[in-house]
Amino acid sequence: IAIDHLAELQSKYDLRSRNIFYAHLAQSISETVRSFDDVYYLGKGEFIVVLKHVDFIDAGGAMDRLRHHIRSTFATLKNGEQVNLTASFGVAEALPKESSELLLQHAKDALQQARRAGGNCICEFREMSAFDTFVKEHP
Repeated sequence: IAIDHLAELQSKYDLRSRNIFYAHLAQSISETVRSFDDVYYLGKGEFIVVLKHVDFIDAGGAMDRLRHHIRSTFATLKNGEQVNLTASFGVAEALPKESSELLLQHAKDALQQARRAGGNCICEFREMSAFDTFVKEHP
């Protein structure tokens, strides 16, 4: 998960305000995911959420609820200004015998796809066969 348009926010707001944005996103995550799921802050507006005991479709649904929650709430700055944030999401599923590094790379690839799509959306990485990959790359 990454806050959208972070470069613009960094140029407009000071570090204290940006920390409020990060805390706002963290609060949204806390209010949306289950207590036994794991959440990690990577820095610079990026988070990882590890959903446990959930299938791929339900993971996408959970992230969509979180996306709507972030979009429908405001981060309130010390001066009272309310800022509406959006976030991009990359979803990937852990596959048998797949390394955690590869899983993380798949999630990052999906996140980059969501950012390129304009943000405030969720993109998923799905394992594809060599044939499916060829068809996708050669329409």
